[in-house]
Amino acid sequence: MILTFAGRSMPDPASEDCCDIWELLAKSLVDMVKEGLFSLHSLNGFALNWPTPGIKTTNFIRAISEPIMVTHFGNSIMGVLFKKYQEHV
Repeated sequence: MILTFAGRSMPDPASEDCCDIWELLAKSLVDMVKEGLFSLHSLNGFALNWPTPGIKTTNFIRAISEPIMVTHFGNSIMGVLFKKYQEHV
């Protein structure tokens, strides 16, 4: 069994370092809307309300968010999304 724990890179619980990884994922989704890969309506209907402390690894973000996102956006965009996410990271 492997357990993964997310942690902060800063001891201050008020720091926003935990949001960086989600901001980059959001930018990747917006890029894909601009490129016409899926609709803005679909993006506006999606909410992932799970703040995770600042582990900035694409594979980690993909592992925890892809199953949720596939049910909303479908599997066909996942490869492109996380390639764009990696560019932002």
